[in-house]
Amino acid sequence: MGTLKEKLSYLSETKEAIKQALIKQQVTVTDEDTFRSYADKIAGIEGGGGGSKVISTMPASNAGSINTDNMIEICSSDGANYSSEIEIQNIMANRVFANAEEAQGYAFANSIYSSDRQPWKAFDGNTSTLWSTESTDNQDGKYLGYNFHDVVYEAIISLTLSTDNAGTPKFKIQGCESATIDENTVWEDVSDVVELGSYESTQTRTYSVTNGKGYCAFRVLLLAGGRQSSTYGWAIYEMSIKGKRMEG
Repeated sequence: MGTLKEKLSYLSETKEAIKQALIKQQVTVTDEDTFRSYADKIAGIEGGGGGSKVISTMPASNAGSINTDNMIEICSSDGANYSSEIEIQNIMANRVFANAEEAQGYAFANSIYSSDRQPWKAFDGNTSTLWSTESTDNQDGKYLGYNFHDVVYEAIISLTLSTDNAGTPKFKIQGCESATIDENTVWEDVSDVVELGSYESTQTRTYSVTNGKGYCAFRVLLLAGGRQSSTYGWAIYEMSIKGKRMEG
């Protein structure tokens, strides 16, 4: 993994990334907390779907995964070991994008309302922006998705919806095992059909994939009968996907 200096720098950056992710999840983290204590803090975060644990809160700036399979040995200049048992679990999270170019090949949709409501807007970490479908009453078959280009297990998918969705939002979540997304991609249902009645704008709903299978990509598929008589498209402020990477 490089020189000792590079290892220490990588470890420090990883610790800070996890710290900021924990703080974002409203977990108290102080400068006095040890890196080892972060594991208990992460384990204590409650996810959706019946109290499942959140697998990862790693921000997307880490490009989806942190992988440190081998123990990292930290030594002083005279060779004395300070720690020889530092290991970080492989974790995955969708990336956060600053523009459409960064999102190329990751965020995707088959319907877009306008240039300022593109798919990547649902993955920019900003609930004041959103992705929206084209303006039509027939939303059946429209979708928004994210491709990890790697297999993710035990995914937790959170959706922050907009009240622009007139009528009753109706959708299901699907996953695919292939990293190639095209018209021939085989999608598998990983949630029951969700039909929401009254809900607040920017309210986040969380769904867990518990079938034990791994998927490279996930999408929210809109269904017929879920939206009626509106001049707006179907809108999602934010879509968040977290999970873990299975090793050997």
